[in-house]
Amino acid sequence: MSSEQLTDQAAPSITKILAAAKWKHALFTTYALSLSYFESEILTVLHEQGCSDIWVVADAKGYKSSLQERRSMRIGQEYRLIPVGLPNGVFHPKCIHLAGDEGQILLVGSGNLTFGGHGRNLEIFDVLSPDRHPTAFADYASFLETLGSNTKIQIPNRDWIGAFAYRASQAAEGGEDAGSDPLRIIHSLEAPALEQIAQSLPSGETPAACRIVSPYHDPDGKAVRRIIDTTNPSSCSVSVPISGSSPFPFAKAQAWPTPAAPARPRGFDNRFVHAKLIEISYGARTFVLAGSFNATTKAMLTTDNVELGTLRWFDRAAPLGEWNSCEAPDYEDTQRQPSGIGTEIIVYAAFENDLPTLLRGSLVAAVPVPGAWSLRLEQPDGFTFATEVFVSDDGSFILDHPDLEQMSQMPSLQILLRKDDREARGWVHNDMLLSYGMRHRITASAVGRLIRREGTDDDLMALLDYFAVSIHNHLDVFRQPITIPVVDEKREDSDQEVMRIAIDDLAPSTHQPDAEAPYDRSGLKIADPFEVAVAQIRRMFLGHGLDRRKAPPPVASAPEIEDSENPDAGGGGNLNDGNKAAKKGINEFEARIEEALSLSKDDGIGRAGLLVVHLETGMYFRIGRPGVLDEAPQTFLLRWLRNAVAHHAPEPATISPLAQHIVTGAALASELIPGSELFLHDQLEHYFRGTVPAEAATNLLLPADQYGFAIELGRGRPDMDLSAALSRILSTKTTRGQLQEALQMRESGRPFPKDWPVFQSPIGHLLSEAFASENWTRRVKPSRHSYEGCIHCYSVFPNHELGVFRRNRIGHCVQCRKFSLGVLS
Repeated sequence: MSSEQLTDQAAPSITKILAAAKWKHALFTTYALSLSYFESEILTVLHEQGCSDIWVVADAKGYKSSLQERRSMRIGQEYRLIPVGLPNGVFHPKCIHLAGDEGQILLVGSGNLTFGGHGRNLEIFDVLSPDRHPTAFADYASFLETLGSNTKIQIPNRDWIGAFAYRASQAAEGGEDAGSDPLRIIHSLEAPALEQIAQSLPSGETPAACRIVSPYHDPDGKAVRRIIDTTNPSSCSVSVPISGSSPFPFAKAQAWPTPAAPARPRGFDNRFVHAKLIEISYGARTFVLAGSFNATTKAMLTTDNVELGTLRWFDRAAPLGEWNSCEAPDYEDTQRQPSGIGTEIIVYAAFENDLPTLLRGSLVAAVPVPGAWSLRLEQPDGFTFATEVFVSDDGSFILDHPDLEQMSQMPSLQILLRKDDREARGWVHNDMLLSYGMRHRITASAVGRLIRREGTDDDLMALLDYFAVSIHNHLDVFRQPITIPVVDEKREDSDQEVMRIAIDDLAPSTHQPDAEAPYDRSGLKIADPFEVAVAQIRRMFLGHGLDRRKAPPPVASAPEIEDSENPDAGGGGNLNDGNKAAKKGINEFEARIEEALSLSKDDGIGRAGLLVVHLETGMYFRIGRPGVLDEAPQTFLLRWLRNAVAHHAPEPATISPLAQHIVTGAALASELIPGSELFLHDQLEHYFRGTVPAEAATNLLLPADQYGFAIELGRGRPDMDLSAALSRILSTKTTRGQLQEALQMRESGRPFPKDWPVFQSPIGHLLSEAFASENWTRRVKPSRHSYEGCIHCYSVFPNHELGVFRRNRIGHCVQCRKFSLGVLS
């Protein structure tokens, strides 16, 4: 139930909320966990709604307790269970994030993923939607990103973090907060909860009352005492979690300057109060913290735990729900387990998506684990497989054995590792089965229709679903440069000309080919026949297969340069009902690509392949399927150029498709968007890490009549000349060039032109003022090669300032207020 309906027994159940829409993605975070509850009550509902991307993330102790439920037949095959280990605390957030074509919701509260947490106990859940709580969704996305970047927290599989953070941040962009004070989500990863509460309360006002609901307390009531001292209420009451006893020391609290009185919620005498709530009343308004925060030192006063909750104001003086005063119950100390993973060791393991003989895993532990371990896979019916495996210093291991294939399809599979007197156990996941929910829609007939340029909307959506999960298996295809010119061919069944773009022969697959694998045109075996089809689909993306004599598809007007930073910028036609699914599909696919790029630590072929896939697929949908997406092709091209430059370095002495797309795409953008040359030259300088080598860039440039995107976007433009456009770009003085020349002018005592474009942005105006001052040499300095911090005080730029420095080459330090100029690279 929500915090607004604390005593409303008719509040919707969790399962009714799950059944309210068609969800595609579901994330559950919990401390305690019951697999029998999840599989019987939750998983069934999600499957009925068509949801196949399901993640459960649990504290290491909850994960370990789930290992006793050996008859759980669906774990690792229909949903993923990820353990989280903390050095000195517990992973304690109780949250449900659901996303689908119909929208998203967040449930943030106090209940664990158990029968008690979702029904038997008295719990609180805030049900949030992005249309009414966009700020909360942005806070939640920030929480996930902060969790993902914390290296002290052990999370063996972090794939879910970027995906759900991206979905939440995207949802946050479309709503408007209800009321003058937006609901906020807070966490304990960076600051204690009580500090954040204090910052949210009005200064100089004395609250009339403070009410604290928590099932657990410090033996001396320290956290409650600190809450009272910080908020200074006129009175305070503390809930009794169950009749007859309490873990709160009411007798000691009577001697405090503001005593804490006992209370019970009316109508719930027979239910355990597991809700966590702090109410602070100010006249006609009440401040409320609800969520996972117990009134304990660990939860409220430290950053040891991972906690999550909501902060909001209510326009009411009365408490949420009705409370009865009661006699102070007897004090009963609760058993406390030591915080942190301690000496426990647990395992996360999964079979590879396309290699059932390959098992990868890692140990979640706070103690050293490298060395040789005995390994055993166990199935509840007694079938086992045993061998030895070597665990590396970071806790990871790989096992490749032909006998694993017969184990990979078994349900309820556990892994056991032993070394001396130490033992580690965990569940085994099958990534192929976990991704099959999206892959099964791709059939041979659908692929054939796509290759023939006759694909239906369902075929295209199935392809995007498959690519979203498995595109990393086909990056070899997208590594091949575009080298063969466009040719006109006559269709056998008509006199229409079609355009096709071919690519070089496929490189050898990185997988071991089997005896029956087909041969490509160069005589090399290809392990996966689907790669041949993917290569043909790539030709479709590059050429679109449109009749070149037909009228061009409608394209939105050219966007302004600044709109390239906004993924929603650009115009377009109205979407009809048939196009809505296509729009959702391409948006979801691009979200997965963006997620993979943000999580990738690879500066080589993997990241380059993802960038190529993103451009070729995105441009196909924006050119070949007009009206599906709001964003104009030109806007997307500018946005992609910025993204590609930010994510990837040049590859010396090679002609790669990424380099071809960056250089040729820049020239095409110059032809389509007058006045864009400064922006484009800046991007090329960022990519080449300095002055653009004209000869190398020219070698990467594809002529307009050989570049599929130029052919389609340039219809009616027979004069389109990408070579001339590239020369025009390179002759335009860049931001770096302007800054270099301005430095030289000031060093020689000459005035600098304040009307240059580099000085027209807000930070440019500030730099202009610094340049004009007499002591400018103390305030402005060129940065070092590849250094991304303040060259004056060597402070690290925060994320926002770092983004401005990378984009505009102007760094303005928030510490010393001086300027660092990125003119040397």
